[in-house]
Amino acid sequence: MNKFITLIILFQILISLTNQYIELEFKEDKLTNNQKVEICFGIKEQCFNLILDINSIYSFVQNYKNPLTDVKKINEDLGNIETKSKNERLRFPYGKSIKSNILQSSIFINSKEIKNITYASAIESEDFGSIDGIFGLGYSSDKKSFERNIIGQLGNLKKISDKVYTISYSNNIGTIKIGYIPNNYIDNYLNIGFCAIEISLLGEWSCSLNGILLGTDLKSDKLIEVQDQKFTFDYNSPKIIFPVSYLLKLEKEYFGIYVKRGDCYFGLKNDYYTFTCKNKEVTQLYDITLKTDYWGITIPIQDLFIYDLKESEYDFQIFGKDDINSFIIGMPILKDMELVFNYDREEILFSSKNKDRLVQFDKRPQPSEPIKPTKDLEEEKVVPENNKENTKEDVSVFVFIIKVLISIVIVLVILYVGLIILRNIRKKKFVDPNFYYKATQELFSENT
Repeated sequence: MNKFITLIILFQILISLTNQYIELEFKEDKLTNNQKVEICFGIKEQCFNLILDINSIYSFVQNYKNPLTDVKKINEDLGNIETKSKNERLRFPYGKSIKSNILQSSIFINSKEIKNITYASAIESEDFGSIDGIFGLGYSSDKKSFERNIIGQLGNLKKISDKVYTISYSNNIGTIKIGYIPNNYIDNYLNIGFCAIEISLLGEWSCSLNGILLGTDLKSDKLIEVQDQKFTFDYNSPKIIFPVSYLLKLEKEYFGIYVKRGDCYFGLKNDYYTFTCKNKEVTQLYDITLKTDYWGITIPIQDLFIYDLKESEYDFQIFGKDDINSFIIGMPILKDMELVFNYDREEILFSSKNKDRLVQFDKRPQPSEPIKPTKDLEEEKVVPENNKENTKEDVSVFVFIIKVLISIVIVLVILYVGLIILRNIRKKKFVDPNFYYKATQELFSENT
């Protein structure tokens, strides 16, 4: 029995060493359309439902019902916290900001404790209102900002081997796998949806956009050229949003005669600009594709119009807003896509369950270094810069030794069972139909 317990322990050690990523779920708040994750902070594990924001560098918490305005109160609520700085102003996309204290403590993701994580505790956050805070997974080219980003910290602490995360969505539940790249993205790398990100200081994952294709065939369909524009993926946007100026270009290029004869009109509806049509013929118009250098993300015609039964109208499902200067791809598209956000390569990879969602115009260039599978987790301690390479080698050797030991134990168990079988054959017990079961039981009873 002691050998059996030892075997189990060795397997558990091996599994923990090869655990390749950190996984957590997020769900939509139906009232606000925000995607939320539960993260717990401090040794008292005070939990917050944070808004998942892939376009913000920083994560912050706030107790808007009982503001955490001083260090003493923060320590009472969270416990065992180190204050790194006070009264810092942190900036977020869309002109938002908070005033905060910068803290360091443990955080808990799926009950797994991760020590020495830095985050902000909001003191003034009027731009965000009554929320628990933000879980920021944005990208920044600024080294100081990135060192406070959750992904950057997990990478530096060796909790993940690659600064990357994958997001997928199914049955109204989203999944984030931090430190993980799906194998099919590696095997078929050049044929997976791809865009190189635009460098940002605020955290947005944005890519260059060079055209709006009315259809999906670059050779025969009409292309509206786009200059100096970018598109952003946003899981907290329930809509697809264009800058108003480009939405107006569709008035002539897309709706054409329907606007001229009064079947469609452009106007403000529920705080967004869009087109409304009374003629069902518009539902036979073209798909619309947002074109990058190599790939296009398509909005099929069946998703472009929704019938308003009350008003007997067809509402166009691309919207415009005065204060939005980029193209925003929201949940109507993201709900059936899987995306990989890669910090080290400064790129976004994507695929879709909907075969009509993506179109490839050209193969991307061969990368200078091939993409690698997700590597095993390394030791859970901060490693000085000059010792990183040695640590990687030591961990690899340790994993190899564990695997060899497990193999030896398995071989010994098989040999032991084989000896029992041979012994019983000599005693002419082989005719027993339960022979193999009894032999195994005898093994464990002898060990006991």
